[in-house]
Amino acid sequence: MAALRARGVPAVMRGDAVHVASIGTVKLPPASERPSDAAKRLVGQWTTTSAPHLLKRIRASIDTHDPRVTVVHRKGRIAIRVADKHVVAVTRFAVTGEGITTVHGDLTQASGPISPVATAIERALTRAPSRHLAEPSPALLEAVYIALEKRTGTTLGALAAAMSADRDAVAASLIRLIAAKRAVRVPLPSGHAGYRVNQPRPTTSTIASPDRLPAEPASPPPHDLAFDGPLGELAEFLAASGERVSVLAGGRLQVGGVVAKPPAAVLLQDEARAGWLDGFVGEHLLGRLANAAATYLPGLRVRIDDSDLSLFDTRARRVAGVAATHATLPGGERVAGNFLAAGEHWIRLTESLADDDSAEPVAGPGLHRTFPPDANETWVQDAEQASRRLRLDRTLVFAHTLRVDVRDVSVVFEPLTGTPLEVPFALERGRDRFAGALRIASLEVPIPCRWERSTDVETFALAWSLALTAYAELTCVPVRASEPHQNRRASTSGSRSTTASHARSASRSQSGGLPTGFTTRGHTAQYLASYVAGHRRRLQPHQSHSAEAAANAAAVGIRLRPNETWVQPHVRGLPADAVLHFAWRGPAWLIERDTHA
Repeated sequence: MAALRARGVPAVMRGDAVHVASIGTVKLPPASERPSDAAKRLVGQWTTTSAPHLLKRIRASIDTHDPRVTVVHRKGRIAIRVADKHVVAVTRFAVTGEGITTVHGDLTQASGPISPVATAIERALTRAPSRHLAEPSPALLEAVYIALEKRTGTTLGALAAAMSADRDAVAASLIRLIAAKRAVRVPLPSGHAGYRVNQPRPTTSTIASPDRLPAEPASPPPHDLAFDGPLGELAEFLAASGERVSVLAGGRLQVGGVVAKPPAAVLLQDEARAGWLDGFVGEHLLGRLANAAATYLPGLRVRIDDSDLSLFDTRARRVAGVAATHATLPGGERVAGNFLAAGEHWIRLTESLADDDSAEPVAGPGLHRTFPPDANETWVQDAEQASRRLRLDRTLVFAHTLRVDVRDVSVVFEPLTGTPLEVPFALERGRDRFAGALRIASLEVPIPCRWERSTDVETFALAWSLALTAYAELTCVPVRASEPHQNRRASTSGSRSTTASHARSASRSQSGGLPTGFTTRGHTAQYLASYVAGHRRRLQPHQSHSAEAAANAAAVGIRLRPNETWVQPHVRGLPADAVLHFAWRGPAWLIERDTHA
């Protein structure tokens, strides 16, 4: 947790779990991973997930029209460069940069500290050479200043439109005015970056008014050529991304803050041209491509792997790969088009996916109390039996994450949450992760499952049944009796029992005292040597439990019998992020399922 806080994450301990505001309970990393590496990985994941919103906030706060400013999302952080020099790094929870004090806060929230980004960019722009914008004339410079004086704050686009002047020329004028400290960049109520004068001019000024601008509009930058020929076709294609694109002298293209020169073969061959576009977009504009896919195919999940973009359906199947110039279906069929922009190619892709996506039932997000009608009958029966065991015979409560590897899947259980009392779990299969939670205190059979996203019914039924069965196997063990000579300390002596000894009472197998079919992995055997899970303990005939013990048990969904007491979890020297890792043979139907697969 300290490693997370060092990166600005508002992490707090709640019991034995880590909770992050606006994210929730965090799955603790394996004990083999260094805390600093785990914190970096988690922050990177959260930054990548929220990147579209973060980029929108950043671009609204700075002048990204200035070609010297480059905003790039890579490897779990957003980097901002000015004139090819790194200036600011942004994650979801921190802003760091040259000449600014590191600030922390959740940048996805309206109150998140985004203003230091604009401050650092503004400072860097005043020192950076203007390599791409033409030098504004003195007359235009003063006209822009006067136009700013008449406004309390305005955007670059609004200012250029009001003056009927070239946007690039107005941008160059603003850069000069900011460098001379005559104008400043300010956040507007709309959330966009705006500009206003720094020191208003005295009213006796004799400078000409904006309506007396030179008759000739400001000339465009001499290097900004027309979009014609093969190079122009490339520029026009890339301009659909929303980035500013210019054709420069010497056969070069400028896209945002990136300057590239396509090889001669690219300009001569259509196939080579498409390949170059796919590679360029994969390296520099993959976020734009992902946003387009999310916009035009909202029912699918978009995933970025290095420079590749894939689409997944509700059954977690990869249904298409998307590049700049085409989309590829699993069977090899291609749909051509500019996938940075709207167009009929998105409709054709949707139709192709629909042909392959028969109307199979899905399990939607929400609270489920019954299995789908087509669910495997054995799975349902096992889930119902496990639910009855958990309702009546649950003995143990773990204060740490449990990971159970079962054949080709893993089930991860987090510690109990608050109201409503739930056991968060996740089914992991390859790179896919399906999350849910068991309403452990419910009296219903099966115990209801809160499912987080739409999936195929088979995955949902498998996850629900396997989670109930595995959790029952681990937590429903026979209640141990107090030793007769320890009567006077009946309420505390149980804290010296180990989880392994509880499990040993459940099954005298040869697996080291664990329930049948379970073995430990990693450091778990070492952890269990001094680990005491919360547990019931049978009292001697003349003893009775206290009101406090009953309340502690009720807090975790367990109702004590008259001859039982409750022992709170007790751990010595175990890291808060430790994971109790087990391998489990699994139920018979899972073994048969894998055998016939």
